[in-house]
Order: sequence, then C-alpha cells, then structure tokens
Amino acid sequence: MIENIMSKKSPKHYSAITEKACKKLSNTIKGNARPIKKVYISDALPAVGKTEKFIKSASKNDHIVYALPTLKSLNEIRERLEKEKFNVLEVTSRDHFGVASVIGDLLKNREYIDPVVMLISHAGLRTIEPKHLKDWTLVIDEIPDISNISNSIIEENSYTLTLSSHILVDEDTGKVTVRNESKKTVRAAAKARMRVGSILPDTWVALDDDSVDVYIKYQIKLKNYQFNCVGYYDYVTAVDYAKETHILGHAVSRTLFYLHLEASGYTFEESKFQPEPRPYNLTPVLVPIYSGDRISKAMLTTNTKQQVTYVWSDEVDGHEALVRVMEHNGENPILIQTHKWCGYKWPDHAENIGFDARGLNGYQDFNRTINLIHGNSSGIEDRLYTLMLERMGIDEQVGKDAICYSRFFEMIIQHICRTSLRKFEGQAERTVHYLPNEHTAKEIEKLLKIKCEIDTSIMRSPPLSDFQAGLEKKKNLAWGMLADGRAKKDIADFLDVDPSTLRRWLKAA
Repeated sequence: MIENIMSKKSPKHYSAITEKACKKLSNTIKGNARPIKKVYISDALPAVGKTEKFIKSASKNDHIVYALPTLKSLNEIRERLEKEKFNVLEVTSRDHFGVASVIGDLLKNREYIDPVVMLISHAGLRTIEPKHLKDWTLVIDEIPDISNISNSIIEENSYTLTLSSHILVDEDTGKVTVRNESKKTVRAAAKARMRVGSILPDTWVALDDDSVDVYIKYQIKLKNYQFNCVGYYDYVTAVDYAKETHILGHAVSRTLFYLHLEASGYTFEESKFQPEPRPYNLTPVLVPIYSGDRISKAMLTTNTKQQVTYVWSDEVDGHEALVRVMEHNGENPILIQTHKWCGYKWPDHAENIGFDARGLNGYQDFNRTINLIHGNSSGIEDRLYTLMLERMGIDEQVGKDAICYSRFFEMIIQHICRTSLRKFEGQAERTVHYLPNEHTAKEIEKLLKIKCEIDTSIMRSPPLSDFQAGLEKKKNLAWGMLADGRAKKDIADFLDVDPSTLRRWLKAA
C-alpha cells in the first residue's frame, strides 16, 4: 500500500542509489541546476479505483497531460472523462502525423487553450520536448517501461563494406563512436530507416542517438559482429518541468521507474488521486503447474528424451503440462497469457488477450486464467542491463530485481485482474488461476493482499535436461565434499568450476 512507499526508507533501500549517482545528485543540488521536487503516488491494486478517483478529484480548470501505456487503454478513459464533462483532447499516432510536434505545439500554447485533459501515450510523452510541460500537470497512468536495450547480429561482409568506415571502436570496451565526418551520413540513414544487408534500420537510429551507448563485439567462431545498444527512456526530465506529477500504478516502489526517480533526487508523497483501500471479495484459487521456483523456455521445451529443443512440439514437457491444465479446467472459459513461442493449440473456450493486459476491460465475465510465462533475461540482456543500470546510477541487484518484477509478477497480476475479481462485491464465483510454479503462487497471493487457496493437485516436477542432471550431480557432490571438511578452493578445482559459481551453488541450497 501507499503507506509502505511513503514511510521513511531504511539504509538498505537507499543502497539502490549508487555512490556515483549520489555524487552527481549532490553536485546538482549545490549548483542549483534544479530544485528537488516531489512526485505524488497513487498506489493500489488493479481495478481498485485509481482512474475513478482521478476523474472525481481532478479540476476541470486545470491543464493536464494524461499519459497511458496503450491506445486501447486510451479509448476507455476518454469516454469516461467526456461523460463527466471534461474537455478532452487525444493526440496519438492514429489521428495525427508527427505526434511529437503536434503535442509540443499544443503544450507551448497553453495560454490560448481552454482547460483540458490531453491524452497521450507513454511513447508520446518521451518524444516531446520536456520544457514544454511547464505549467502543465502531468499524470502517468501505469508504470512506463524505461529499459532501452537491444542486440542484433551484423554479418562480417555488411560490417566491412558498409559500417566500419563510419565508426571508431574502442579496443578495450568495444564502445562505438561515430566518426565526425560520418555524422551527417549516419543521421540521413537513420532518418531514411535504411537497410543495407544485415544492417537493420535500428542500427543507424541507435548510432544517431546520443542517449544510447553502442557496443560491437566480433564473434570469431560465428564470423559476425554482435551489435549491442544500451540506453534508457528518460522520463525524469519531463517530471522536472511539469507543474506537478502524479503516478497511478500498482506496486510502484518495486519498479525501475520509481528507482530512477529516486536516484534522480525525487521524494514521494501520497497523491490526491489515491483511492480508498478496497479488498477483492472471494478467495482466489491458485494452481501451480510446476513445483519449486524454476520456469524457463528451456524447461518448457525439454522433450521426453531430456533434450532441450527450444522449439514447441507435442513432445515437450510444457505441452504435457498444458494438457493437464486444460483437463483440470474442463470447458470453462479461460483467458490465456503465454509467450508467442508457445505453440499449444487452444480450444475455442480459451481466449488470448495478449501479454500486456494493463488497462484492458471487458473480460469481467471470465473467472479463469492460464499464466504460463517467465521473466528471465538472456545472458546478453543481463549484461546489457548491468551497463544500463550503471548509467542510471542504480544498484545492479536492486535494479535487476525491479526489472524481473515488472517482466513477470506485474504482468501476471495485471492479467489475473482482468477477470471477475474486478466486480468486488458483485463477484459471484471464485476465480481460478494456473500459475508457473509454487513460488509464483505464493508471491501472487502476497500481491493480491487476500488469502488464497493453493491447489497442488496437478502440480508436476520440472523436467531436468541431461545438462541440468549433470549439474545437479555436481552440486550434490560439492555439498558432500564440504560436509567432509574439504576446502572450497579444492572443491572448485576438483569439479572444474569457477569459485564464484561454487559459492552461488552453496548459497542457493
């Protein structure tokens, strides 16, 4: 709840801000570059009434920029605002060409515009010139994703013939700098979204973007180049200029957006748009699909021969698990949340409403969901997140925990809360939710803030691939050797593993 966010932070919480960021913040304050400002938080579970409280409490005499995550979510709030006689203006890509300039022109001419609620998307907000938000109230509905990392492969031929002459590459770090004489060429290629061989349009865009660091690594065995981009979407500058900023969301303090605002010197207070607490009505049933806490693409695509295929088929463990789920569910209508690579053939009574369900309504007649997703980062993504968090001045582990929360638990909560849970006192039937594993079920119970029934009747053990089975044997052997009094260094040498890997095994057990 909001009390937890507003309470005095512990020293451990403050460790989320790195020493480098603290020094930068201190210098900013001393130099009076900008005053320390507050951000107002409205934090509540989905459907509790954040938007409704905004509509009831917002002044019709104010100039408000209201940013939402998707165009779908924009439709509903526009109708609700118009019903309450607000002057509403929607500025999105479906109605306007060159959205950033249209929004900018409107913001600059505030004095000539009647009080209005201007509806834009999160993407639209980050494209406008922040200084134009001066004297506007900014409301950000749902937490924006601020990560901006990507990686692609450039074939050796394309790199040598097209790209290499325009860039300089640091021999130690692989960091890329555009040559001075090539900046106009790169900018033109980015604007034209040019594609040359395996060089994608986004390659040129990244090279032309000062907010993105680009790294190139030659892969000797594959004879190609790995092109990595590291940046983040900086909403802080928009918050800097706005008259005041309100954030409407769920578990706001667990997000990277919150950590970035905090690292940038912001403090937090409860928003006037904070709704009254309202618990869900009937006890949900949470059905873990697997025991333990593991879930991954590799696990779900392990076949009956203990081989990881990374391709969905009727032979993989994930398919067998979903067969059991659908048998347990019967003919009941059910909402689906899976990754695109999940190739299960769903029956007619199952409806896939997409991965990101934030802001979606119209599914309150459903009482059941399947949420078979994972929030894991690939090895490359993990390394890029490390670089991104360093740029943001956020502790690496705290930042990665926030990323994992947003990619996994928040996605599941938002999907679950599209169901009849939203009816509160009008809910007539308990909801049932099939979740990846036991650990997820326990965490979702905490997030829902209601005692849940955890039904383990169809729960199965996660499959072990040949590699994982060998790994488990090594871990068990390590524990046995430690119990026999062997030194950790000797154990690591005997098992041919890095000492840090051994420490991680022993810590996790």
